[in-house]
Amino acid sequence: RGYCLSMRGVARETATAYGLPLRDPALLDVPAPNAYGYPVQISDPIGCDRFTARTVTGLQPEARSPIWMQRRLQKAGMRPISLAVDITNYVMLELGQPLHAYDRNRVDGPIGVRRAAQGEKLTTLDGTVRVLDAEDLVITDNRGPIGLAGVMGGANTEIADADGEHALTTEVVIEAAHFDAISIARTARRHKLSSEASKRFER
Repeated sequence: RGYCLSMRGVARETATAYGLPLRDPALLDVPAPNAYGYPVQISDPIGCDRFTARTVTGLQPEARSPIWMQRRLQKAGMRPISLAVDITNYVMLELGQPLHAYDRNRVDGPIGVRRAAQGEKLTTLDGTVRVLDAEDLVITDNRGPIGLAGVMGGANTEIADADGEHALTTEVVIEAAHFDAISIARTARRHKLSSEASKRFER
């Protein structure tokens, strides 16, 4: 079960098994919409039935994740990368919800969700140029694909830190979405690309 790949999921199973009360953080009240959102256009509501985006500004590119967070990520088999990315991974390990962070200044226009055009290309975060299939669900901006939905982000909107070659990231857009499990599983297998996100979305 996908939700068992998180502390929240394990806690829920444990509470059920032993008849214990559970304070589920996912059931807390959601804040009202505000000016920190980001425009999203979903063209395939079957492939993506929910997509939330929030802008975070004022990041310090040289800031590193606290040592305790880096150690927890490492114990979970994940490599610390940068503050923004580490936080998204930590939340995923705690709550089971994969997140993705885009460099706000490298996103052109609204974020979209659609099926890829046959033969479209996307360079993913691992540096591989991928030729997309018409069944692949992609995240886009005005220029084209910027990520394989639920699998891996694109290099063209990657978070840049002090060790990177691009201008340092000071603003990010954080994505929290829900994608069709079958679509994600097929895309991950088609591209032979299994990620921490796809492991959770495809279950």
